This record gives sequence, C-alpha cells and structure tokens, in this order.
Amino acid sequence: MQSDERSAHAPISESDLVEIIKQRVNSGGASVESEVGVGDDAAVMRFDAGHIVLTADAMVDGVHFLSQSMSWHDMGWKCIVSNQSDIAAMGAIPEHAVLTLAIPATTRVGDLDKLLSGVIGALDEFGGKLVGGDTVSSDNIILRVALTGRLCFAGRSVS
Repeated sequence: MQSDERSAHAPISESDLVEIIKQRVNSGGASVESEVGVGDDAAVMRFDAGHIVLTADAMVDGVHFLSQSMSWHDMGWKCIVSNQSDIAAMGAIPEHAVLTLAIPATTRVGDLDKLLSGVIGALDEFGGKLVGGDTVSSDNIILRVALTGRLCFAGRSVS
C-alpha cells in the first residue's frame, strides 16, 4: 500500500511503517553509500581510513519531552540534534544515523510523517543521513538514535 493511499488518520502496521521510512529516506536526493540500509536490521557502510565517532541517545515521552505539548516534528528534530551536538562536541561531522521508533500502534500516518520531517530536516540542516533503524509497538513514545561522525581534526577528538 502506498503512503498516499492511506488516510493520515489511520493506524499503521510495522511493514507499512518501514515502507514509509524507506520512501522518505530514498526521496532525499543525495544517496547514502551503503551496502545494506533502511529496511534491514543493520546497515553496512563503506568508510575511508580514519577515525569514527559514535554516539547514541534515547528520548522518552514524559522524561525528555512531553508529547502532549511537543509536536511530532519537534520530537524528531530534537532526537537528532541531541546526537549531532554530541558528535560536534568531539570535533566530528555527523554521517550516519540509525533511528529506533517505539511508538503506539495507534500512531497515525500523518504523525509519523511529521516525525520523519523533523528527523530528516535536522539531518539535512546539520549533517548526516538516516541509514536504518528499527520499529516496535509501545504504549509510550521512545525515540533512540545512534549517530556516527567522522573526525575533522587529523584523527583527534577535541575532548
């Protein structure tokens, strides 16, 4: 089922969720150099010689944000920029993001699209590409991101 055929207010299945994410990621213009990417359980990336910085954060509804007062777009944006900030603090440039979505089964397609707009918008603005992730049904919204970065100061972090 194509995402434009679904109502923005309809609940979404995991397979439809993965398809929506693949469509959004693949419509972004610049391609990500990966052997295996979105839609699989792991990404296989090509790297030049050098050092890679890796960070990961989880954001939980009621702890790091309040979904009743924060837009889906802003939730997506925040989960990415918190990781980009960690990468930048090490003197690195963001490269590859993996996003895990634990969201209620009743999440609507329109809300997911807004979340992905925030995620992809932050990646476009400050660097990085979404290359994979995982989804699970949850009573609470939990967003987890792992992000790689490439050091830009002769292989040495600034910390």
